Amino acid sequence: MMIRNLFIVLFLLVLTQISFCVTNNFTVSVISKMDVLYDEGLNHYRGLGMPTNHTLALQCFMAAGKLGHTDACHKVGWIYNNSSTVSQDVDKAILWYGKASEMGLPKSMNNLGNIYQYKKKYRDYQKAREWYSKADDKNYLSATYQLGVLASKGRGMKSDQKLAEKYYLSAAKKGYAPAQAEMGFRNQERIFGKDYKKAMEWYQKAAAQTNARGIYGVGLMYYRGEAGVEIDYDKAIHYFLLAKKHKSPVADYNLVLCYQKKSETNKAFKLCSKIATQNDVSAQAKLGYFYKKGYGTTQNLEKAFYWYSQAAKKGNPYGLYGAGTFYEAGTLCDTNLFKAYSYYFRAALKEHKLAIEKVGWIVMFFTGIICFGVCFPGFVIVIFYGIFTRKSYAKRKTWTIPDAVILILCMIAFQIIFSGFYLASTKICDNQMQFSIILGIAAAGNSLVVFLAIYFSKLRKWLTSFQLCFNKIKVGRILKWIALSLAVVFLFNILYALTLNFFGIEVPPDNFEELMPDKFTPSLLLWTYLTVTIIVPITEEIIFRGILYKAFRQRWSVRLSIIISSAIFALIHMEFYRFIPLMFIGAVAAYLLEKTKSIYIPIIFHAAINAMSISLLIMMKKFGYV
Repeated sequence: MMIRNLFIVLFLLVLTQISFCVTNNFTVSVISKMDVLYDEGLNHYRGLGMPTNHTLALQCFMAAGKLGHTDACHKVGWIYNNSSTVSQDVDKAILWYGKASEMGLPKSMNNLGNIYQYKKKYRDYQKAREWYSKADDKNYLSATYQLGVLASKGRGMKSDQKLAEKYYLSAAKKGYAPAQAEMGFRNQERIFGKDYKKAMEWYQKAAAQTNARGIYGVGLMYYRGEAGVEIDYDKAIHYFLLAKKHKSPVADYNLVLCYQKKSETNKAFKLCSKIATQNDVSAQAKLGYFYKKGYGTTQNLEKAFYWYSQAAKKGNPYGLYGAGTFYEAGTLCDTNLFKAYSYYFRAALKEHKLAIEKVGWIVMFFTGIICFGVCFPGFVIVIFYGIFTRKSYAKRKTWTIPDAVILILCMIAFQIIFSGFYLASTKICDNQMQFSIILGIAAAGNSLVVFLAIYFSKLRKWLTSFQLCFNKIKVGRILKWIALSLAVVFLFNILYALTLNFFGIEVPPDNFEELMPDKFTPSLLLWTYLTVTIIVPITEEIIFRGILYKAFRQRWSVRLSIIISSAIFALIHMEFYRFIPLMFIGAVAAYLLEKTKSIYIPIIFHAAINAMSISLLIMMKKFGYV
């Protein structure tokens, strides 16, 4: 019995060994076959010892991929997605990239992310983020960089430059050249803070890996004289030529600029002519300038107009401005001022300085018409209406809460509409014009709301009962209340400033302070005081105290009405750090109305506050304190 069991054990051991050998040989055979097929595919793909043939390469890679070769699956996906000799099939590319990704290959995950980000038909930013994140978990730096791209451009999420910087910096520190070049650009161009020295360091690191953008960035530093280096056009030319060698799309045009700075007119003209014919829009505008001025060639206005027009068709600001000068002067074409100034306007929107000078006064003129056309009729109507419809405070009808809500919504709507004028002015007007326009917008917006209030009250058939409280009050009483209220506001502001200072809170300049120009012309000074100390106080007090506060007062107590109306007053000004002081000023104005039963007191109080503030700011600007 023992001998029989021993024989059985020996037989099983022999059988196991034979099975292991067969399996091992089969596995080795399969692996060997996969590698052979993959290597053969590479030879066909790269043309090693045979003609390049992507079709045969694809067949070999597919055979190896079906046997489980990870890189072969990736290659099949790449050929279907990118090859010019095999018909593209993105669906099949996704399938094969997916197989390689399941086997844990990060570059396939990254490529799937690229398909979902950049292929229009398959665009799905959420899927792109998922695949990039999986590749990033495996430390695949291209995926880390692409996560930065998604965050920076707000693809599938709200744009988040801090998060983008985090991804770019992570990839850059690990040596990924495109991320290093991006960090150089970000430090140079003030996306999250200008630091030329860091920009130069990152550009140099990217350039050391022959990254075209990094090489170009170093050249740009020498061209501009940034990062503590002196302007050196020879070094700039060296780096631009090197960037051109590595296929930088913008190096050629910057070489033209360097040759122009060095007064090498022939080189500049010849290179500019070459790249202009290659549809470089900046070179086309520059070539128009060269022909117009006879720079490096004989003057030829026909060719100048042609090249300016070519650049203008593509929206280049220099092309637009150059073509506009021809239409304005009627050179080689009929005089067409409308077309000329439409070109100037488009160029000004793209911050072309000469175009801004051309059209800035036009924008100012029309904005002035709109603002004055609304403000002054409204101003006159409100004053005369208030004077001639005075009645006792107690007997009048008043506004209701729904009326107040409608008025608030109108104010918000007008702020949004008029902000469009201001946004346009930031592109095409200088600082003084912008300041004038924003004052006009504030005055016009308030006046429109008052217009609506009067019209609305007329529809309700109680125009004569429009409760604005234009009640007479003695001069001595006015002076007493104004002096007292100004003193209270002054003491409150001191306490508020001391509190912020105690907690180490630094208050940034407010919007009005940032917009103020350094110098005031007499007309601008007059317009500033007219709007800030007369139109704005009258219209705002009518809106916030004469209408909103009175509406709230019909429903709620004095205290609650003051709090709500003054909070709305502060919110409408959109100044986070000054919310509490503005709310306090609104509360004081509402209290003055409640106590005196006359809107004249809040208007004078508001005008005095604004007059003192604007005078102080102008003086501080003049002596360089702000």
